[in-house]
Amino acid sequence: MRVSYALRVWLWIAGAVALQAVASLTLLALVTLLVAGAAIAIDRARFVRLLSRIRWLLLSIVILFGWMTPGTAIAPFAVALMPTYEGMELALLHALRLLALVAWLIFWFAWLPIPEQPTALYRAFFPLVWFGVPLERFAVRLALILDGLDALAKAPVRLRDWRHLPRWLEGEDNAAESCRQKAGLR
Repeated sequence: MRVSYALRVWLWIAGAVALQAVASLTLLALVTLLVAGAAIAIDRARFVRLLSRIRWLLLSIVILFGWMTPGTAIAPFAVALMPTYEGMELALLHALRLLALVAWLIFWFAWLPIPEQPTALYRAFFPLVWFGVPLERFAVRLALILDGLDALAKAPVRLRDWRHLPRWLEGEDNAAESCRQKAGLR
């Protein structure tokens, strides 16, 4: 049985929404392990690249929730400097959700080849026409965003300095090196 592309889009969206709805930490940890294991089996290199891109976001989630959530301090001797149990639980919950969604994104690229994405998105979101949404533009823009995500995941070079972002986005692989040469910093 061949599943239509529009149905694949809706199944992927339903999976992403279901990952957000899981409230139990134990269940979410199990689901994240399963989804991440499947993503590693499908495309290990892409999964690792996407994880390396969100490492600072994961760290900020831990700091934000761990240290900014009121509750019982982990160590009683330095209460002001320690994270709370409640905060660390929330940090773990949100970090697991993010990891599960990143792993779930691998399924998107496995289920829908890039040339088929605009057509699938157009068919899946056809009811938006009834609300006045220009569907062709919506589908193409969403497909371009997803293609950009895929291109960033496959990028051969890391951007180390935000000042080189315009050149790097134009496709220059050695943006930092060419800026150094122009400034005479060789």
